Amino acid sequence: MVYILLFLLLTYLCIKAFWDYQNKKTSPNNNSFLNLDKVEDDYEINYQERYEGIVKVLIICTYDSHKFDFIEYKRNYSFRALSEDISFEFDSKIFKILVHHKILTVNVRSMIEELKLKLDMISDEEWFFTSIDFDNDKRWTEINSLADSILNSLNISSRTFDFENYMPK
Repeated sequence: MVYILLFLLLTYLCIKAFWDYQNKKTSPNNNSFLNLDKVEDDYEINYQERYEGIVKVLIICTYDSHKFDFIEYKRNYSFRALSEDISFEFDSKIFKILVHHKILTVNVRSMIEELKLKLDMISDEEWFFTSIDFDNDKRWTEINSLADSILNSLNISSRTFDFENYMPK
């Protein structure tokens, strides 16, 4: 009976030690987890390109139905492509790096994250079927307004994008 209790106690201690080790590896206190330099290594090369991608998305988010119809017809850029670009460009790791490089301010970063929340309110079906009314949908008018104010905060006055040099991701 004593041997069984001793065995159970040792088993418990081994399992607890293993779980503690696993938690330590994935803990936020682990330096490699929070090391911004490691994140920068992944994105350092193209952070300026990523900034330009964010600006492109912001510019397109200021478009109404006439401008969007033009780019969809003339430039073969669909509402679905905008959805994919938002998923790719609006990455919190990229925002951290752009703030680190002083390309974005913390205030602008929070505005972009607020815009991302508003964009997330558009359902997958609406993105896929382009069933949103660009001129009358309250969500899109709020997105227009917020994207415009972010671009103003970034001192970007142009609301056109050069699709001639654009390569989709």
